[in-house]
Amino acid sequence: MRGNFGLILKKELTDIVRDKRSFIMLFVPVILFPAMFLLMGSQIEKNGQEKQFTYVAYCDTQEDRALYDQIFGALDSDESARIQRLDIPYDQAEEALRRGDALAMLEFQSGVLTYTSSASSTANQAIADEIYKMIEQINQAVAEQPLQQQGIDFGALRPMRMQKAASVGTGSSAMAIIAPMLLVMLIMNGGVSVAVDLFTGEKERGTFESLLTTQTSRMSILAAKFASTLCVSVASMTLSILAYLISFSLSDSTAMMLGGGEQNGADLGLGFGRIVGILAVCLSLSVFSASLLTLLALHARTVKEAQSQTSLLTVFASLLGGAVAFKELSGVSNLSMLIPVYNVIMTIKMLFADMAQGTQVAVTIVSCLVYSAALLMLSTRLLKSEKMLRG
Repeated sequence: MRGNFGLILKKELTDIVRDKRSFIMLFVPVILFPAMFLLMGSQIEKNGQEKQFTYVAYCDTQEDRALYDQIFGALDSDESARIQRLDIPYDQAEEALRRGDALAMLEFQSGVLTYTSSASSTANQAIADEIYKMIEQINQAVAEQPLQQQGIDFGALRPMRMQKAASVGTGSSAMAIIAPMLLVMLIMNGGVSVAVDLFTGEKERGTFESLLTTQTSRMSILAAKFASTLCVSVASMTLSILAYLISFSLSDSTAMMLGGGEQNGADLGLGFGRIVGILAVCLSLSVFSASLLTLLALHARTVKEAQSQTSLLTVFASLLGGAVAFKELSGVSNLSMLIPVYNVIMTIKMLFADMAQGTQVAVTIVSCLVYSAALLMLSTRLLKSEKMLRG
């Protein structure tokens, strides 16, 4: 290429740094992410610490009273569970469940315990599920007592015992669901304002046509402005990942919410290879995003038109991210890894879940770079068309 690529690039990057609004917007995720996840984590932790389990219990038949007293006497004596039985008339119990005043209604009749939990909040439901398990344990202990008195081993009645092991992978964790969507949205949106100003903004100010009259080749101009947009996209990607890591390390509650283990919430659980894969995929998306923004901003005649087109791009990335956030990772074909943006979201999800194959990662990266090259070729042809440069 002929002339002054480095000079133009330096000038554009200097202008970006001097533009306080664009420069500050790059650091918004570093502040917003930790604050948002810290508030969410603290609320979850507060719900777990302060919530008291309140319930109502009823027994209509006298023949069930002895068993009723035995079970609920043990339940009420468990101080660690913060259990409190409420004295509410039976005809008001259902309304108390709807309001969340009582988290469960336990109705004992003819040897059958009917358990109704309140769905007033997810926190209430989690506590109610724990109490349900506790009642089952008490019920089993009550059933074992007469057998033990007769010298019968209750374990002989259960030929097989089951225990639940920890889940393998993080495919359903918040990290595998939220992180890919947020990263793609922020990377796609990171260079929007810069690309619009570098091309369409200069057209409206009349400085772009003046630049074309210099001895600097148009390829050098395009390459420098594309490189400036790419630098901002990469910076947005880096700061977004940094913000996520900061959020992850704030507390055990935020780490568990974002996908960390219960015993060591600050451990991402990602090997070096997967981290490199995620960074490589994000970098390829940054190149694709910068190429697409370059073409859109170069094609637009006014700043308003460019902003409308790039905002549609952001909306598309957001909708696509939300649409595939909960998509199952099994059975993802290599052919689907050719779909732009979708391939990046799915590949990052699979890397977080340790389900990605090397072929899929390679197809995603190579396809993004090929699409980027095609977009830059279109931008080059567009830049050589004089009528497209007149606003």
